[in-house]
Amino acid sequence: MTEYLMSIDKKKSPKRVTGENADKLMLMRLILMEPGLYETHPEMGVGLVSKYRYKDIDSIKANLPSAIKTQISYYLPHIIDPQITIEFGYKDNQNCILISILSEQIQTVITVNEETRTLVSLL
Repeated sequence: MTEYLMSIDKKKSPKRVTGENADKLMLMRLILMEPGLYETHPEMGVGLVSKYRYKDIDSIKANLPSAIKTQISYYLPHIIDPQITIEFGYKDNQNCILISILSEQIQTVITVNEETRTLVSLL
């Protein structure tokens, strides 16, 4: 997979990310994206802010993994049988949601600020 960035390289071409790094970038975008952002794909996006902002921890742990799996199976079908775990922790002086995604194709941890639902890190 190849994903293009909004910046340019020395040849004035869009910078691109390939392979597992592109998959990580797409996963992060799917998780943070709000449904309805793209008219051609109104169901695309987990909606971490709109659907999970005021939910309790148990509700998030119960529902968020299945929502992410559904998005992966539909928009990133080459990632087969991902195992998703949700944890809550403290990183960089912030309360965070740690979303771990593990499959044969990818291993990543997406850390999101619990209060603002913004990206803290992508490993």
